Amino acid sequence: MARIPEEVLARLKAEVSVARLVQGCGVELRSQGKDLVGRCPFHEDSTPSLVVTPGKNLWNCLGACRRGGGPIDWVMAAQGVSFRLAVELLAQESPSLSTLAQASPLAAGVGPVGKSSSRKLPLLADPEVSDAELAAAVIEHYAATLVASPEALGFLGKRGIDHPEAITTFRLGFANRTLGYRLGHSATKAGGTLRSRLQGLGFVRESGHEHFTGSLVVPVFDEQGNVGEVYGRKVAEHRLRAGTPVHLYLPGPHRGVLNHAGLVAAGVDELIITESVIDALSLWCNGFRHVTACYGTSGWTPDHDTLVDRLAVKRVLVAFDADGAGDKGATELAKTLGARGVECYRVELPRGSDINEVAVGAKDARAALGRFLRKAAWIGPSRGLVPARSSFAAAVPVPVGEVVDAVAAEPTAPTELIPGAKEEPAVVDEAEQSWPAPVVPETFSPARVPEGASLGEVVVTGAGSGVELRIVVGNRSWRGAGAGPGHLL
Repeated sequence: MARIPEEVLARLKAEVSVARLVQGCGVELRSQGKDLVGRCPFHEDSTPSLVVTPGKNLWNCLGACRRGGGPIDWVMAAQGVSFRLAVELLAQESPSLSTLAQASPLAAGVGPVGKSSSRKLPLLADPEVSDAELAAAVIEHYAATLVASPEALGFLGKRGIDHPEAITTFRLGFANRTLGYRLGHSATKAGGTLRSRLQGLGFVRESGHEHFTGSLVVPVFDEQGNVGEVYGRKVAEHRLRAGTPVHLYLPGPHRGVLNHAGLVAAGVDELIITESVIDALSLWCNGFRHVTACYGTSGWTPDHDTLVDRLAVKRVLVAFDADGAGDKGATELAKTLGARGVECYRVELPRGSDINEVAVGAKDARAALGRFLRKAAWIGPSRGLVPARSSFAAAVPVPVGEVVDAVAAEPTAPTELIPGAKEEPAVVDEAEQSWPAPVVPETFSPARVPEGASLGEVVVTGAGSGVELRIVVGNRSWRGAGAGPGHLL
């Protein structure tokens, strides 16, 4: 359950006038010293027993009911709602409380209020709208709750993905258990219809609870701009019960591609593909806009293939996690894309890390990510010769806040790999170099080799002109293909 931040409660208690709430419900107050007194509406009260103290913003009944408290307590009693809904109502109506006061049954003089079944907040959507429109309404609700949630914004800040442009572009949201307040009571026709339809779409579970409660919500749109998938990431992992999933999706097959509209608008022919949505957002926020995400290491879908074909993608940088699952997933993806004629390169991160960890742990996230992207190692398709190292267009960050106008750079001259030779970076004319300047050797710390790991290995496959050599040292690798006796190109 998502907790209501203490800052929100403190603000409402300080800013919302109890006296105005009480008067708005039809209770006449008159001055008595520093207090205001009137007849309590929650019981038969022939003499004024309700005391309001403006200086402390509190109310208290000295008569039969003995109720009291602050503005939240008054709304709970006057509206017949829960604590959470009372907070939501006050947050929606403050500082103008006229609508909230008039909506109370007390304003009509009906006496004490029981549990209410009437709708207090605007209905999320007309029960008869299309599935696409209803899903979009849910995403808009979550987007509105994110900007008012210090907890969710704090999670984005810790992950380095709190850039306002990213929040707006990707329609990031937060599920804080308030969606139900926008659906009407389940006993009403409109409320029952909306809940049933949202259950069919996967936003509400059979138990009636929100599927993404307590999660950062990232919608993934399809080619038509409709919500195809939703990714949820719990923001308070430390408070979860054992076995509670941290990562969530809507039920059913994955549809849509993250950043689809941005990639199509830019017309890119080179992509960075990450294992997770958070990693993709990390790259995007640091200016590497040619990025999308898989649904996990084996989460490449037909929608991804369709986008690759539409953009006529030539090269892909696979930025999966640097672990066994990431390595296996990258190899399988390279085979899939290689069959479509796409050259694939592996972004080799420090062992055991992912893109977001690299970004968060670096003093200059953009420079750190750029170095790893530019040094990506070729992994396929295998056609006998290793392609020359290229100046990857996707490794060129763009100023955050500007529209991407990406043009793939021309490949540089090939770098020969000779047995015993050191790896050398491709030579690029300084006048044409648009990415940040390379880090000089004295300030560059190579990826740490895990303790107990071997210093390296040499793997030789094939024979004759088809021989292939792969040298691995730490998390760095070199490849060479045979072109005759005694030669490696």
